Amino acid sequence: MKHAIELRWSVTISVGFIVKHSLTAISVLVCATLLPFSAYAGGWQSTQWGMSLPQTVAASRGAAVPLTDQEEIEGQRKEGYGSPKLRMPYASGEFNFTAFFYFRDEKLAEVSLKLASGDPNSLVGALRGKYGKEFHLNESGFLKIHTWRHEGDQVSLTIIGSSASVAYHPLLNDSNKGL
Repeated sequence: MKHAIELRWSVTISVGFIVKHSLTAISVLVCATLLPFSAYAGGWQSTQWGMSLPQTVAASRGAAVPLTDQEEIEGQRKEGYGSPKLRMPYASGEFNFTAFFYFRDEKLAEVSLKLASGDPNSLVGALRGKYGKEFHLNESGFLKIHTWRHEGDQVSLTIIGSSASVAYHPLLNDSNKGL
């Protein structure tokens, strides 16, 4: 009888050990398989945050070109981002924009779309349709700022009178401080 108890205890421990470690191995395998698909690269359209200027031009298939007009460069200057280095035309639905690409430390850090044609109030509806209800809304007289958070990015629509711009940039977190 003593041998039967020892045998049963030994088999129980062995089976428990195998099951526990098999489940751990399966969990690691599943996580390793899904990780590449769940990792968020972030960016706007075909670009990704952190791309170099040549990579951004390539991702735009050559549509993004360097800014050469000094007045336009200075007119698009943003605190924390400086002046844009690239621009390109962009259209979505009824809206036409000029896209400006901002780089920090030679890496893509923000894309700003300046509305060239289309109604800013209709643009609010289009963005709500895409991103849902705003994370934050600030309305003060003729200035309106709508802010959404979407898949690790912040999307901000700024309307001043009849002009509007949409800015896309990554949310700051511990892994991308200073981006």
